[in-house]
Amino acid sequence: MKNTSFFKHYSNARNEEKIIILRHKLGMEGYGAYLMLLEILGENSNLKLSLNSLEAIAWELHLDFGIVQSVVLNFSLFKIDKHLFWSEKILKNE
Repeated sequence: MKNTSFFKHYSNARNEEKIIILRHKLGMEGYGAYLMLLEILGENSNLKLSLNSLEAIAWELHLDFGIVQSVVLNFSLFKIDKHLFWSEKILKNE
């Protein structure tokens, strides 16, 4: 895989308070969605994505739109402005 970027994923990430709440509410499907969203953000040239892309992302990942939307909006795992969302963790790794 040429030109593949990476981000740090700590072995105890599942124990972060926000992640515990995510897993409690949405199970492993929510946790998987979170990790895949981080991967997609890392692939994007500006490391940010449009909130309008969530439906297409859900379709691409074969996930329920409500799960993807909830992961982005409800667990304080991403920074959000009017139109975009991003991960501070991904930005710090760059």
